[in-house]
Amino acid sequence: MEEGFVLKKRRIYFFCAVLTLLVLFLSVLIFFMNFQDRENELEKVYDNINQMYGGSICIKLAEDKSYLRVDTNPNDEPEYYNEKNICLLEDVCSMLGFPDTVFAELTASGASDGRRVYKYNGVTVTWRSDINFGIEALFTMD
Repeated sequence: MEEGFVLKKRRIYFFCAVLTLLVLFLSVLIFFMNFQDRENELEKVYDNINQMYGGSICIKLAEDKSYLRVDTNPNDEPEYYNEKNICLLEDVCSMLGFPDTVFAELTASGASDGRRVYKYNGVTVTWRSDINFGIEALFTMD
């Protein structure tokens, strides 16, 4: 009778060990799938923006996809303003999930504010704004 009890106990331990390994494996798999999606998020935004705007010289995705750069005055023309480029920047902020206040700060800041940084939900935007250079924003994944 005691031998049967030990055998049942071993089966339970074996089942728990296999179940634990399975849960661990699935957790790691899900983590890496989410990480890969985060890496591709900048590329997805870049592709969506290019599709919406028919391509634009004011947006650039790094070759290694490590950053997305938006420059509302890509030719650095003095006092240049293009509403389409501002809308493009707003769409990038929206697609990356930033609250509306971030875009408001992007457009309200000036040269005297220097370089600004905002982090939200695993994404960092660094920007500067100047009447002669427009808004230059750099988006990176944390």
